[in-house]
Parts: sequence; C-alpha cells; structure tokens
Amino acid sequence: MIEAFADLLDLLFRARRVRLALALLALAFSAPALAALFGVEAVDLQAEIRAAGREGRRLVIFFELPGCPECLKMKRHVFQDPGVEKEFERRYLTRRIDLASTVPIADARARRRAPAELAGQWRIFAAPSFVFLDADGNVEYRHTGSLTRPADFSLLGRFVSEAIYEEQPFSDYLHANSHAGNTQDRISGAAARETGDKHGEHEKP
Repeated sequence: MIEAFADLLDLLFRARRVRLALALLALAFSAPALAALFGVEAVDLQAEIRAAGREGRRLVIFFELPGCPECLKMKRHVFQDPGVEKEFERRYLTRRIDLASTVPIADARARRRAPAELAGQWRIFAAPSFVFLDADGNVEYRHTGSLTRPADFSLLGRFVSEAIYEEQPFSDYLHANSHAGNTQDRISGAAARETGDKHGEHEKP
C-alpha cells in the first residue's frame, strides 16, 4: 500500500514537471522574438567593418537609448519585418550602440572610445540614429529619427547603398517612392523634428 502511494506521488510529480516543461515551451514560442536586425552590440568596429567587407556588405550602426519610445517602436515593428531583414542583411552588417553605456568600443582605427564620445565624433545627438560606414570606416551617411513603416526603412537602406544621396535628399526620395501618408508623419523623433526636412546627411570627403 505504501509502495503504491509512493508510486502515485512519483507519477504526479513527473506529470507536474511535464506540464511545467510544456508551459515553458509554449511561453518561449509565444513570446515576441528579439529583432534579428541590430540585435548584436558593436564591440570592435574595425573588425566588424572588415567582416562586412569580406561578405560584400557595409556596416550600419543603430544608436539607441534606454526607454526611447521611437527606438522601441522600430525594434518591435520594423527590425522584425521579414522584408526589411532580408533587404538589410543583403546589403549590410548591422550593429547597435547604447548611447547610455559606458563600456568602451574599439573604433575603426582600433582606439577605445566610450559610446558617447564616438557619437559626438559622428555628430549623433539623439536616438534613434543610424550611421552607415564605408569600407574604410568613414561615415558615408547618417540618419536621425525613426522610420515607422518597414517599407520606408528599406528605402533608406537602398538610398544609401545606391548612393542616391548624391542626387537628392532622403525626404524627397521617400516622398517619391513611398505610397502612404505624408513624409513628416513617417519620419519622427525629437531631433528629426528639430531639423525639419534634413533628417539625413551625407558625409562629404
């Protein structure tokens, strides 16, 4: 009798463990996935630029801040979009930098710099911002402000990779190629509003 009771307790315990495992598995599949794009923190820009170059791509960096609502919006609704992911991964290696972090990053010349110092060098004063680097580690283009529609962010990637900035501002390119809403409604963020139509800038040699 005692042995039968012990067997019953063991069976119930095992069943409980199985239910817990199944619950955890269901939670894992139902939880929102982390954004694949810009999911990796920048550590060594020189090495990352070289890695991108070996694959025929360029490095683009996403500058974020903790609690930044526009950053979170892009991470949830733009970076996770399959079309955006495919478009950007074909052209770019993506990395992110937290502007509030104090952990030094090796820059394109292998010098250790705090994120805020690196951002100041590249004239990044707000989040979200994006810096596109050329094969030598120089800033090719910078964009400030969020793009809330996945298709519009894909347009930004194409705008830079095809050097369309040599011909027109991004706001004009976006207005001509996007089919929804007003340009000002789609480029947001405090810094972007302060600069009017000039949300991006090509770094001229």
